[in-house]
Amino acid sequence: MIIELRRSIITDNGAFGLLVINNLPLNLTLERTFGKENKIVIPKGDHPCHRDYYHKGKYETFEIDVQGSGIEPGRKHKRVLLHAANIEDQLEGCVATGTKFIWYKGKRGIGNSKSAHRDFIDALIGVNKFILRVTNP
Repeated sequence: MIIELRRSIITDNGAFGLLVINNLPLNLTLERTFGKENKIVIPKGDHPCHRDYYHKGKYETFEIDVQGSGIEPGRKHKRVLLHAANIEDQLEGCVATGTKFIWYKGKRGIGNSKSAHRDFIDALIGVNKFILRVTNP
């Protein structure tokens, strides 16, 4: 199974995109950008993902395998997950899902992230692995 993360715009407020399953849109996405070049932890291309658990949030999720992709040295975490977040400051390289664009704490972000993440998990009942195909604008 292939799930697409189609990035639409990359800014200093984050990289915004769309999560697509079976050529149908599911959720908006947000990723943190780093430095003046707005670098992103997950490079474009295909990345294996497996079902996992987000201990901080205490819910089921998927881990994205980005081994060898040059993860930012300043990151606190080694794992890259899909999880709930509203603005890029709440991310260390992971991907957040949402259902609408919002202003939150003076920054552009995505809203309804927790319910969007539940929708994502519900859409993948019985799926333990998939390929995340990441494309840039």
